Amino acid sequence: MKYIFSHAGGSIPYLAARSAIIDEMGFIAGGEQRCAAADMFRRIYWDTALAASDPVLRMLRDVAGINQVLYGTGAETWP
Repeated sequence: MKYIFSHAGGSIPYLAARSAIIDEMGFIAGGEQRCAAADMFRRIYWDTALAASDPVLRMLRDVAGINQVLYGTGAETWP
């Protein structure tokens, strides 16, 4: 299953650094058996709907990598 987070993931890219701190602290039981949050963020997909500003796209590129970013728009078409 592949996940696509809309709107550039909302607050997720901003919280990525905090996730890394939690991974480094190692206080979650069994945490060493799972991948780090940064690795997970680079495996899921993110769309650009309603998130096309330079700062948002730069942060998303840094967190997820450009290959995981998909073009999306906020425009919906209703019949």
